[in-house]
Amino acid sequence: MKPALDFIEIVERAAKPRTTGLTLVRDPGFGLQMLRVHLETAAPFIDYAKMRNLTPRLFPESLLVDKVALYREYQIEVFFGGIVFEAAWLQGQVDRAIAYASRFGVKTVEISDNIITLSLEEKLDFVRRYLDAGVSVLYEWGKKYPTAPLEPVRAADEIGRLLALGVSRVILEEAELSLLFKSERGRRVLKELIGAVGAAHVIFETADTEQQVWLINELGPDVNLGPNVALEEVLWLEPTRRGLGRASGYTALTKRLPKK
Repeated sequence: MKPALDFIEIVERAAKPRTTGLTLVRDPGFGLQMLRVHLETAAPFIDYAKMRNLTPRLFPESLLVDKVALYREYQIEVFFGGIVFEAAWLQGQVDRAIAYASRFGVKTVEISDNIITLSLEEKLDFVRRYLDAGVSVLYEWGKKYPTAPLEPVRAADEIGRLLALGVSRVILEEAELSLLFKSERGRRVLKELIGAVGAAHVIFETADTEQQVWLINELGPDVNLGPNVALEEVLWLEPTRRGLGRASGYTALTKRLPKK
């Protein structure tokens, strides 16, 4: 495919399927027509789409089937959010949740204990159960309502054990990130955690442009971001990754300016 304006050099990024620089979006419950409109241009920059919390439960199952097929048509992997797992756990329906994902060809799920509380061994056990059923796991680490910044040593240990077991990547919960971004000390803690587990293994759940720019500047354009990125924001995020636009300071241009 010949790109437009191909005489201008820009920061290039790998095409799908990517292993780094992943963008994960949330599906708020769009119908097929609106979803197709967004995917027409944004799909090349989207790797995963998360069905937001229990939103699919509000609509016909046939819509879910059609949306999974549409996302797959655009090489986007669909997954159920951690709230589906947590609701299933609270209602004693985890086995049915695993079977449901498999039945509809959902190859990835998110497991979390944002609201519920699980021991590390329980977390590992549930991960094993999904993996044994042939379903990949993204583990969202952290609480929805944390009362204090995370402890990097404990977080790194848990995340390391989850990854060693076979979790594809760990999503760092938005609320945990927001606490860290409130201070310079928090940012140092975040850097410590990244250094311990490796940025390639972490997906940073931030929809805040300032936080995204900080992560891009620190870790490069191929940092993994989402899955709370709105579909309509993807066409702002991708240029930001490449240093194009006000949010990124137009670094793609300024680096070419003559040095004083």
